[in-house]
Amino acid sequence: MYFLTPNYSVALNAKAGSSTLARAIIAAFHPEQEHLIQTAAYPEGKGPDTNQVQWLCPKEKEPSKPVVLIVREPVGRFRSAIAQTNLTDVDAALTALETNGEVQFPRRMRKLREDVHFRYQHEKLNGGTVFRLEDLDEAATFIGLTLPLPTINEASRPKPDLTPEQEARVLAYYADDAALYATA
Repeated sequence: MYFLTPNYSVALNAKAGSSTLARAIIAAFHPEQEHLIQTAAYPEGKGPDTNQVQWLCPKEKEPSKPVVLIVREPVGRFRSAIAQTNLTDVDAALTALETNGEVQFPRRMRKLREDVHFRYQHEKLNGGTVFRLEDLDEAATFIGLTLPLPTINEASRPKPDLTPEQEARVLAYYADDAALYATA
């Protein structure tokens, strides 16, 4: 999926600033959705810049404009994805990715490769422009967004520590993502 902006199709790359980008894209380019966010009722301590709104950001399945992709270092992204999805068995998750197997999510078994948090990053590029997550402000300026960006969907659960063997497995599985990150 790609978020729509006037000049770019911005890849929805989970665990690489996508919630923050969705919020900023709505604020900059989609006034109807922005009005919904601004006028919604929020519980105490919550507000327009504290909730995930990816579902509300206009998007397309295939890019219709030049692509902008934010990439994250694969080991850090994997650790964040494990925490986000509340998985606790790192080895089982790695095996599921390597074999296209299933893992037990809180409510059901599913193929981990189908979860947006674990999909390959490089497949979203389609010949576009790549920025590292560390350069998110630079990417936002390139897209035409206003700084400072809101911080949305910051990790709330602890990320697992990986053994050297687990890190090697992550890097082997995400080898093309690691290569893309290294050249970004």
